[in-house]
Amino acid sequence: MYKYAVVGKGMIGSAAARYLSQWSDEVVLIGPDEPEGDWSKHDGVFAAHYDQGRITRCLDGSLAWALWATRSIAAYPEIEEKSGITFHHRSGGIQVGYDSTDPNSALNKAERNALHLGTSYVKMTSDAYCKENPEFWFDPGLMVLHETGESGYINPRSLVAAQVKICEQQGADIVRETVVELDSSGNGVTLTTDGGQTIQAKQVLVAAGAWTEFLTGADLGLQPNPRTIVMAKINAAEAERLKHMPTIIWYEGSNNPDIEGIYVLPPIVYPDGNTYIKLGGSLLEMTYPQSAAELNKWFHTDGSEVEARALEYELRRIIPELDAESIHVNTCVVNKLKEGNVPIIKPIVDGKVMVATAGLGAAAKSSNEIGRLAALQLHKMS
Repeated sequence: MYKYAVVGKGMIGSAAARYLSQWSDEVVLIGPDEPEGDWSKHDGVFAAHYDQGRITRCLDGSLAWALWATRSIAAYPEIEEKSGITFHHRSGGIQVGYDSTDPNSALNKAERNALHLGTSYVKMTSDAYCKENPEFWFDPGLMVLHETGESGYINPRSLVAAQVKICEQQGADIVRETVVELDSSGNGVTLTTDGGQTIQAKQVLVAAGAWTEFLTGADLGLQPNPRTIVMAKINAAEAERLKHMPTIIWYEGSNNPDIEGIYVLPPIVYPDGNTYIKLGGSLLEMTYPQSAAELNKWFHTDGSEVEARALEYELRRIIPELDAESIHVNTCVVNKLKEGNVPIIKPIVDGKVMVATAGLGAAAKSSNEIGRLAALQLHKMS
């Protein structure tokens, strides 16, 4: 019987397992590898880290999120050094929003937290920013916070690979299967996988993303939000023209009738050898999956045509002269809450089972700290 089992080999789960395996040599991390080939033929679960780029930043309107990001980013060098895997890319990042005297506006809260935490940034009008960077366009009269220093993006696939590699170095076992049943009625917890394995542990941390509630049966108030992602394929010349592009977050003032805000990643090389600019947003009118089967089915589709069309429109508005060879659409899911704006880290079976979930579309950059906090709480339950 293991002392600790972590269910979910994603960004939070792999981070938690890394910390737990520092404190114990009886740790197992359970979760499937990324499905190969056509997702529509995959019958199992999916994960949020199947991607090459996620924004990393300290500027945030929430002090909690800003602090978790700051702590996580501070840990990136150690993770890269111990694993030998690079995942952090310092492109810088901008956030665009209203020029407001309201202290609770998104940019004003982010700026206040930046001053509190010592985050490096430059503030300017959207007119001034576009004059200095004519390849981009934002509505006049807005404000831009340009975060420098460690901001940019991470490769979530590589981050998970790095965390898992360190787990193995520290003696943790890795089971690359999916847990389909969790039984806490006996001595400890019994986990059954889709490969037919039965694994026992004294304590279990479930970090299964949007599938957490479906697996545990606990009422956590999760609300998985299906998301459509647009990928603009560009050639080498366009990638060179935009090589200094920062990450972009434009929530306030984008005023699209179909989506709420936009985030954009700079040109990134993907596993197929091509370079893409990725962006996403949040569809204003969506249907929420009510079961694991419905959520899995979303990943078998081509996403939302309405969301994809709105995202492409916004991308061509932000980069007016974009030379895109083709536009591709992918599916994703954001694990939100019906109420609340911070992740859930709490026991659901006293002394035996905890959950760490609800990344709210912001956890990639902060996953190491969220995983550390979850691991610490589980360890203290021992």
